[in-house]
Amino acid sequence: MTPPRRSRSSVDSDLEDATALFDPEDSSSSLVGDMYPQAKQSPGVSILRPPSSLPVRQTLLLLVTVLPEILIHHMLTPLYPYMTRSLLPPEKINRTGYYAGLLQSAYAFPTTFMDAVWGHLSDAVGRPPVLLGGLIGYGVGTLFLGLSTDYWLAVVSLCLTGFFSSNSVVAKGMIGEITHDDSSRAWAYSAYGVVFSAAGISGTLVGGFLADPSLFDDVQFLKKRPYFVACSFGTLLACLGVFVTLRWLTKSSRPYKAVHTSTEDVEMEISQRAPVRRQNTDEELIDELDSPTKTHPNRLLRFLGPYKNLLAPRTLAPILLFAVYKLTHTLFHTALPLLASAPVSRNGFGLPPKSTSLALTLLSVAKLITKASYYPIHQRLGTTTSYALGAALIVPAAFVAPVFGHAYMWPSIYVATILVGIGEGLCYLSSIMLLTNSVGREYFGLVHGVAGCLGSAMKTIGPAFAGWAWEAGVERGISWGVFAVVGVAGLVGGCVSLAMKWIWWLR
Repeated sequence: MTPPRRSRSSVDSDLEDATALFDPEDSSSSLVGDMYPQAKQSPGVSILRPPSSLPVRQTLLLLVTVLPEILIHHMLTPLYPYMTRSLLPPEKINRTGYYAGLLQSAYAFPTTFMDAVWGHLSDAVGRPPVLLGGLIGYGVGTLFLGLSTDYWLAVVSLCLTGFFSSNSVVAKGMIGEITHDDSSRAWAYSAYGVVFSAAGISGTLVGGFLADPSLFDDVQFLKKRPYFVACSFGTLLACLGVFVTLRWLTKSSRPYKAVHTSTEDVEMEISQRAPVRRQNTDEELIDELDSPTKTHPNRLLRFLGPYKNLLAPRTLAPILLFAVYKLTHTLFHTALPLLASAPVSRNGFGLPPKSTSLALTLLSVAKLITKASYYPIHQRLGTTTSYALGAALIVPAAFVAPVFGHAYMWPSIYVATILVGIGEGLCYLSSIMLLTNSVGREYFGLVHGVAGCLGSAMKTIGPAFAGWAWEAGVERGISWGVFAVVGVAGLVGGCVSLAMKWIWWLR
């Protein structure tokens, strides 16, 4: 049966809708947003008093959904060398650095592609459903990790956990969605950073305490699975996040519909072809709209279209900056535990798990204080300068522990971790601010997802490279070599951030 022909009035109506979607005066309909939106200051705003435009309750509920991911990540980071030694057969103990890096990379590898998928999906179906799926998957993955008694089983468990470890990406997109000016956005991301660091401190301390094998000497099940209790704690937090999401977050989230999603067939069709329609005659438009082959375009091309639209300097630069930060962070957080845990005969400090966790806890404390203070720092320095300042602190701090540690072990550890913690706090929050400000609100999930993919690629490559560089450096008597790479990566990030500031200022 031939479908009825559409009238010219209906075609004109569609054209008007399409024109509205591409209104150049409406910045909310464009892919690229204002890189430096005007901050709307609220009177009396301080660190402890959020801007009046910020939905505080929804922001705090959102932060609960990222707690399991943050806690387990920081809990395991200082323990990978010890976990590796407990799972490897005796003949492979001498290659602990290599296998510890591989184990850590197993967690990061799935996120190299899943961050973008989850971020894009959150644009399509909404943030709460994706957060809920991430919590369930992450809880199951950590439980399997705690039950692992074999090295390769632990690798598979970490891959499963990493597959669902994108809630932080979705949460950052949702924060950008519920905030509408620089003032509330800086405060919300500062709160996100505080929760991130507080959970990191708790996770590092709890991990170091629960990793003590003497605690489980009397329990045969736990003696064979010394990390079961720590991982179960993360699973319980995931259950709490599921309850919060189902009970409050889903109901309190605002309706959101992205123009580019595959679920919006008609709107996507109009938006894709609007520029072409304006050049056609009315008869050609009627035939085009009636054509069944035009009504359902290739879904794969439509799905990949928004990714192509991100290929602009204004968007690529913040994505690159975030990836450089992740590489710097991953290299240092892999290299320092290797240096601390290695025996003195292999140019290490020979510290036990509790001491290594304490060193990284100090770093997290410095990062927490910095993130709590980010709002006034950002108000004074701006986003790119804040990143450059953080990078300037990381570069010299990377060399302190390996160069001076054997003569002044704990003072060098204190100085290195405090400076790196301050630098990472500034770099992290500045990079996600730049990412959010580089696109319109309908692409928040996508841009953070793509940046998360590159960051995850750095987290995948970084530990394996750091483990290899450490072993190679020890054999050649230059154990500081991997820390030199940290300094170079930090220097690159600082240069990119300054270039961003001056290039966009000239425009």
